[in-house]
Amino acid sequence: MRLVSHFKFLFAIVAAVSSVVAQAGEPPTEPMLRFDLGEHTATVRRFASDAEGHYLVTASDDKTAKVWSLSETDLHSDSHLQNTFRTPIGINNEGKLNAVAISPDSNIVALGGWTQFNNGSKTPSNDGHSIYLFDRASGHLLRRLTGLQNVINSLDFSPDGRTLAVGLGKSGIRLFSIADGRLHAQDQDYGAASYSVQFNTDGTRLVTSCDDGNLRLYSWNGQSLNLLERRSAPGGREPSNARFSPDDTLIAVGFDDTPAVNVLDATNLSFLYAPDTTGVNASLGRVTWTENGLSAAGKAQRKFDYDGEGFIYLRQWQGDTAKDIPVTQNTIVDLLALSNGLLAYSSMGSSWGLLDNQGKGRRRHHPVIADFRAMYENFTLSADGTQVRFGYEYGGKSSVVFDISRRQFLPDDTSNLKPPIFKQPIFALSKLSVTDWDQTTVPKFNGTTLQLEPYERSFSMAMQSDGNGFALGASWTLRVFDRNGSQIWVQLTPAETWAVNVSKDGRWIVAAYGDGTIRWHRASDGVEQLAFFPHADRKRWIIWTPEGYYDASPGAENLIGWHLNQGKDKEARFIPSGQLYDVFFRPDIVQAKFRGEDISSMITITAAQALKMPPPVLSFTRMPSTTKQNMEKVCYKAVATGGGIGEVRLFQNGKLIKSDGFYRESVAKVDRSIKLAAMDSATVTRALKLTKTAQNSEPPMVSNSKGNEYSECQEIETIPGDNEISVAAFNANNTIQSALETTHFTADRKAEAPHLYVLGIGINKYQSSENNLTYAVKDAADFRSMIQDKAKGLFDAANIHIEGLSDAAATKAGIQQAITAISAKVKPWDSFILFVASHGYLQGNQYYIVTSDFDGAIDTTKMISSNEIVGMSKNIKSLSQLLIFYTCHAGGVDNIIGGLYDARMSVMAKKMGLHIYASAGSTQTALDGYQGNGLFTHALLGSMKNNTTDSNYDSEVSVAELGERAKLETMTISTKLGFPQSPNIINFGKDNALFRVK
Repeated sequence: MRLVSHFKFLFAIVAAVSSVVAQAGEPPTEPMLRFDLGEHTATVRRFASDAEGHYLVTASDDKTAKVWSLSETDLHSDSHLQNTFRTPIGINNEGKLNAVAISPDSNIVALGGWTQFNNGSKTPSNDGHSIYLFDRASGHLLRRLTGLQNVINSLDFSPDGRTLAVGLGKSGIRLFSIADGRLHAQDQDYGAASYSVQFNTDGTRLVTSCDDGNLRLYSWNGQSLNLLERRSAPGGREPSNARFSPDDTLIAVGFDDTPAVNVLDATNLSFLYAPDTTGVNASLGRVTWTENGLSAAGKAQRKFDYDGEGFIYLRQWQGDTAKDIPVTQNTIVDLLALSNGLLAYSSMGSSWGLLDNQGKGRRRHHPVIADFRAMYENFTLSADGTQVRFGYEYGGKSSVVFDISRRQFLPDDTSNLKPPIFKQPIFALSKLSVTDWDQTTVPKFNGTTLQLEPYERSFSMAMQSDGNGFALGASWTLRVFDRNGSQIWVQLTPAETWAVNVSKDGRWIVAAYGDGTIRWHRASDGVEQLAFFPHADRKRWIIWTPEGYYDASPGAENLIGWHLNQGKDKEARFIPSGQLYDVFFRPDIVQAKFRGEDISSMITITAAQALKMPPPVLSFTRMPSTTKQNMEKVCYKAVATGGGIGEVRLFQNGKLIKSDGFYRESVAKVDRSIKLAAMDSATVTRALKLTKTAQNSEPPMVSNSKGNEYSECQEIETIPGDNEISVAAFNANNTIQSALETTHFTADRKAEAPHLYVLGIGINKYQSSENNLTYAVKDAADFRSMIQDKAKGLFDAANIHIEGLSDAAATKAGIQQAITAISAKVKPWDSFILFVASHGYLQGNQYYIVTSDFDGAIDTTKMISSNEIVGMSKNIKSLSQLLIFYTCHAGGVDNIIGGLYDARMSVMAKKMGLHIYASAGSTQTALDGYQGNGLFTHALLGSMKNNTTDSNYDSEVSVAELGERAKLETMTISTKLGFPQSPNIINFGKDNALFRVK
């Protein structure tokens, strides 16, 4: 089954009518979830570069434009991406960017495309389409040029930067003044869409191409536009790009309907010659002049002996010599020669790159989303929809299985996964035949055409296992039909529906989309319940609910975010989901949503509600560049942007050193007659829900309100060398954190030898003996012994301070006193490790460590809360802290509790900017012990002994390396025992060495 691709077809798509309500001509006001992957997630339609070749701007179907630095220093670094422009966007095609231009001085970027807002309708809105003029450096929207009654396909600045030429769909060209936005000139006598406009090098002439088969050549004197020639070129009926040669004597034109390229006289469009295209088997619609001559590319594909794959070739001509260069595997959409000698190309999908003048790749931007095209029978599903198998590459290649309930990838096993059903089950009672559904505009049910939207194509189909209906995926809709072919429901989709499957239990319609997501739709009405995005790096993933609550692998929380339109005349805002982490990272809610439970009692606010109160912006008002002082004052200011100011957090080298916020304590108490030892899954779950019901509609985090502007200064102890100072602030209800504002200064002071402080706590015996444990005291003692031995290679023996508390000494007061004593000694350059083996408990927004004075009933005065742990960490000045919690009851009794535990531990680690190992076992049985220790402690000690834990071979084992190795060992052993246990290893802030490998 061959995938059909035609870029003019995609340009010409007419959006489906939506049920989303918005005033005609105005962008939607509701927040929209979008990706933020550092790369484009859809086809790059057009390039533009400034006169000196300093910058390249890309405009994409993903509704963003990006500015890239082309300097040699930045080309292969993170500084390559300079800025992202976010225009107002709407539903379906509204906001897709087809055209871009940058002023010769690089200061202004012009963007256009599907830039009208009319609820997705093809009917022009009252003020038509717009062109957006952005400041390149700041990303701010400067001006909007309006009144264009068709989609914008092409843009070009005049060489003096004063005029912008615009090529439109079906209504000709326009020339606008940049200074005041005034319409200078126009030509509406076009019979079809114009896809190319270009000034010559001195700005006196302009050439355009049009699907009416004609090229047009104009003269331009800065005030008036005069048509000099209108001719058809002999190479084809659909001229695409038309480009002046560097000396302005020639014009090259490529065609979308033939493999021809024509070279014309730039004074009168007369035909001069056709470069040799022998062997080219498809169109070469994109042409550009390089310093080596003429280049062309498009759909032409020839086999290239590289792993048996077919490649799209770029053909270059130097005089009479033609050379072919393999570039990419998809149709080339745009081609642009840059003044610095580089050649930019983009292809269907989201890949693009830069070639040097020899055709060698200088920078390739590979897709960051999975390619779900042509998966067909390789898109398989478990009977209950819990497990889904998909491929990262075209055709379902590089397949993996993801399990929602386990929150992880599994080995690629198809034994219990079923492919979509394409033919009617034998036992079905009624005749059901769906044909012509693969990449056509006329899918049929029992020979009768099923109605799609105009220009829409169907790409996927799956029948129900009982033969009573089927699902049909298309360009921008997902539909379900009954066994008579009557449509039951239709849902708008985020992109093409490349694959679809129906769970055997009939509960889910699961679809894989062109935006790289897999989404679970309720089979009864099609309403989306969950969306899953697996990053193309094959490691990170994120799942979210429509309410904005999400679960994510480490480091994946910022892969998505919320796009907020601010009207048509202002750039849109973007809030990464990581800024909602403290409140919206909720694996337990994701699990409950998948199970079909009512989650209203589990949440206090939706993302849409929270985003109505934007976070403040921050700036430093006092910060030294260098200092010789041991103590230094840093000052900062927060300014509200409409949502007030809540908690403010100050970090030094990634570790929290000041804040005034805390999680609200639980207001619903568990019945004191219920003993901790008697708490099974149902009891704990019920207690959690009661607590949340009592807290409903109250912000989960609390801090002092600070009005609309807040300033403060903080004395901090400097550390020798680099000091990274960061500040973040929340909105007034503490639901959204601002972007982290970070700066650095250098302290020129003598380095002191670092110390290591370890407090190992183990509790076997409690006041309530029915809660006693077996291995906790030994676990703590063994860890203290091991770390004292291992740390000698990194710390002087005299600088290693090991303390322990066990049983009767490990009361809440005893633990607090021990930590207070340590905090009086620790310096910022020292390291601190806290190891706790005990019981743990969840209640409301708090995680608690159970202390030895615990008498069996739930009483928070006999426990140490998350708030208290954060307070202790702030008081300990060490910038390298590791907290190890080996506690049962805390997580893993079932999915809802395990997910909430993960959320609480992750939020606590992020808030403090440090590292946590949390042994959240999936069953208590796995915690009973293994070879003389608790299972996680056994794995941790074994990992400390194993030199292979040094995964980067730098002769040191870091906090992150030890955690990941201990997690892997725990999972391996527990799986063999039949009690899977997956510790939660959470790393925030800087990774630091724990010990050297001997």
